[in-house]
Amino acid sequence: MQALILAAGLGTRLRPLTNTIPKCLVEIKGKKLLEIWLEKLEILGIKSFIINTHHHSDKVDEFINNSKFKNRVRIVYEKNLLGTAGTLYQNIELISEDLIFLHADNFTTDNLELLIKNHYSRPIECLMTMLTFTTNDPKSCGIIKSDARGIMQDFVEKPKNYIGSQANAAIYILSKEFLRVFKKNYKDSFDFSIDVIPNFKNRILIFHTDSFFIDIGNLNNLKIVNNI
Repeated sequence: MQALILAAGLGTRLRPLTNTIPKCLVEIKGKKLLEIWLEKLEILGIKSFIINTHHHSDKVDEFINNSKFKNRVRIVYEKNLLGTAGTLYQNIELISEDLIFLHADNFTTDNLELLIKNHYSRPIECLMTMLTFTTNDPKSCGIIKSDARGIMQDFVEKPKNYIGSQANAAIYILSKEFLRVFKKNYKDSFDFSIDVIPNFKNRILIFHTDSFFIDIGNLNNLKIVNNI
């Protein structure tokens, strides 16, 4: 399995921290968020990583080049942001295995072992596996409706009205079959949640975590995770 880590965002809600560093290098209890992800994925047996960059890309280059991961990471710089789906499409030729696809600015205490285990025992019709969590703020998330087998039946991005609290954690495992379908049909897609996921109803297996999960998207959330 390979990993594609999205790390190109501007991090505007984390200013002034992100005036000088990218948000993937903010620290949680003294350790950089990107480092936390690389170590977690390494424990899972993942040896090949792709990381996209944009904002303060030189800082990510420096961090990786001075890390133990430097020979296992391919950094792809985006002069113009391609979006989550656009980044996946741009790098599709670099991917030859099932792919764990995630945002560097999320944090979870889940070790993701059961996510991967469930992916490899998923129903035959499911082309990917998605991690979900329970949110206290459904209007800020993509909300999932799933059946008794845990297969996604519906997906609404940032619903205006309450339809549930099972939220997309934006951590996915994409099968090689999904990647073939994506390559063929989603060349012009930009946002993975908006342009891709809604088209795969009944074809995504859900794994729900009860572990701590948070989007490190603003200073308040960063403070929360540093105090757990």
